[in-house]
Amino acid sequence: MQSEHFNPAGLPPGTRIGPGRLREPLGRGAYGVVYRAVLAEQDASDCGALKLALHPDNARFLREAELLSRLQHPAVPRLRDQGQWLSPTGAAHAWLAMELVEGTSLYDWALAQRPSSRQVLRVLAQLARALAATHAAGGVHRDGAP
Repeated sequence: MQSEHFNPAGLPPGTRIGPGRLREPLGRGAYGVVYRAVLAEQDASDCGALKLALHPDNARFLREAELLSRLQHPAVPRLRDQGQWLSPTGAAHAWLAMELVEGTSLYDWALAQRPSSRQVLRVLAQLARALAATHAAGGVHRDGAP
C-alpha cells in the first residue's frame, strides 16, 4: 500500500489509535477526521472524540493541540491527550483525543427547530464567546469542509 492511497477517513471500527479504539466516524474537515472512540481500555463507556490528521506530519495539529491545552471554555471541547499514530504505510499522523460533544450541526438544528430570531441570536452569542476565547488564547478558527 502506498502512502498517497491511504485514507485515514476510512478506518474500520476497532482500530487502535493512541489511547482510543475507534467506533465510528463523526465528521470530516479539511485537515482531519473525527471519530467517536473508547478512550479508556478499562471503561468501554468512556467515549470521546479522536481527531486524526488526514495528512502525515501535519504541523497544524501540533498547534491545535497546544492551543486546546491552554483553552478552557464551556463551548470548546477539552483536550485529553495527543500523539502520533503510525499508519499501515508507516506515515506518522497526528491525533488529538478530546471531550466528546454530542449534538447536531447548526444547519440541522435550524431546519428542525425553525428558530426565532431571538433563539438564533442566543446561539450566535454563544458561538461568538467561544471564538473570542479562542482568539484570546492566540487561536484562529479556520477549518472548513473540502
